Amino acid sequence: MATANAKFNVRLRCGILFEQLLCYLLAHINCISQIALNGTEHTHPAFMQAIRNNFGDAALFLRFAPDGVILIENNGKKNLYHWEAKNAKNIERDAYQTYLKYQTAGCRIFIFVLDGGLIYFQILNKLKFIDSQAILDRYPNGKRFPVDEDGWICPPPRNGEKRTPYKEIDFSSMKPFVCLESFFASIFKPIFQKDYFAKEVWDSIQTQYNKIEETLHEH
Repeated sequence: MATANAKFNVRLRCGILFEQLLCYLLAHINCISQIALNGTEHTHPAFMQAIRNNFGDAALFLRFAPDGVILIENNGKKNLYHWEAKNAKNIERDAYQTYLKYQTAGCRIFIFVLDGGLIYFQILNKLKFIDSQAILDRYPNGKRFPVDEDGWICPPPRNGEKRTPYKEIDFSSMKPFVCLESFFASIFKPIFQKDYFAKEVWDSIQTQYNKIEETLHEH
């Protein structure tokens, strides 16, 4: 049986692959002039591994910094958005609360989720979750985790390690990635004057995407 660290490393590898695919996709949107990865996890991964189980405020701001940033230029104005890539349908409470602090500070954050072979997105403040109790009702009484007063599912510690509470994303609040074009067009008009993707570009994207799907299915 795979250890907790082995499973974490697999998730980490899959997350990196998804980030790479997302960078490729975003780079082919007309209005995005610059895209960059963000955070200490990309510059000092060994340091981030060392604080993986640190739940202090300073560590949380590093551990859950948004994965990247994009710059949109329109009519002489530059608009900055952060983005976070998720290759799971759950969001940890510590991560979500940290994103909210970034948002309170004035950051605009996109959440991108890879699920069931498709990519979805939504602005953080429009993201919704499934009722946690409804999720737990699917399981027998002896296998249900407790739910806190804010609706977060609270798994017990495993092998002496704390496990953070989480919620499951309600995908009815998400949009398919291909709708990102119309989202930007509704804000920054008139910037879209040609097709979103040429066929050869889309074929290249699909090739990279399929490689990630194969990796996810291996584990």
